[in-house]
Amino acid sequence: MKGFKQTGLSLVELMLAMAVGLLLMTFVVQAFVANKATNRFNEGLSEIQESGRYGINLLRNEIRMSAYRLDPTNPPLVNPLLGVDNNGPNNSDSLTIRYQGRPAIGAVAADVDCTGGVPALGIIVNTFNLQSDANNNNRLALFCNDGGGNNVAILPGVEDLQFEYGVDLTNDGAANAYLTAGEVVNMNQVVSIRVAMLLATEDNVGSSTEGRNYRLLDPNQLAGPFNDQRLRRVFSLTVVIRNSNDDN
Repeated sequence: MKGFKQTGLSLVELMLAMAVGLLLMTFVVQAFVANKATNRFNEGLSEIQESGRYGINLLRNEIRMSAYRLDPTNPPLVNPLLGVDNNGPNNSDSLTIRYQGRPAIGAVAADVDCTGGVPALGIIVNTFNLQSDANNNNRLALFCNDGGGNNVAILPGVEDLQFEYGVDLTNDGAANAYLTAGEVVNMNQVVSIRVAMLLATEDNVGSSTEGRNYRLLDPNQLAGPFNDQRLRRVFSLTVVIRNSNDDN
C-alpha cells in the first residue's frame, strides 16, 4: 500500500499560519509605533531644554548688565530697569533694560543690542516681551525691541514670561521682598530679579492631551490648560543685579 503524500496545506493549517503571522505583525507595528513615539518625545524634550537654557541665559546676561556705565562717576542712567505687568499674551510681563555698551577695543567687538546694532550714543535699550510670531505659525515667541523701532523674535515657543523684583528695603544689599513691577515704588532699590518662562515644543509629542496648569511665580496666576499634546516646561532663575544706579 502506497503512503499518503501531502501536496499542500489544509485550510486549518493555513488559517493558523495566517493568525500567527498577523499576531507577529501586530507586535512589530506596536513596537515601531511605540519606538517612534518615544523618539518624538525625546526630541521634543531635547528641544525644549535647549531653548529653555538659551532663553534663561540670555535674560540673565542682559539683567546683569542693567545700569552698567563705563565710568561709574558719570550720571546714572534713567530707568535702567523698567517692568510692566500683564501687558502681553497670557498676561505675560515685559522688561526693559538699559546700560552703556562697551566700545570695540582691539580685537574685542563692541557690545550690541538685541538686534545686532550698535547705538549711536552707546546706550543699549532692550525690551523683552511676548508676541505672536507670524513667521512661526503665529506661535508665541520671546521678542526684543531695541528702542529704535527694530523688533525681532529671538526665541519661539515661549508661552508665558513673568518677572518679580527683589527689593532691598533695609539698605543691606539683600532682597527683603519680591514684588511685581506695579508694586515696586523705587526701581533703584531692586537688587535681584526672578525670571520664569513657560516653553512649549513646536509639535505635539505627548501621548495624551495636556490639561494641567503651570505656576511660574505668582501662585494665584496660573497658565493653562492648553488642551493639546505639546510638551511644556517652566524654567526659572534668580539674577542678582551687579551694577548700582545710585548717585553715590
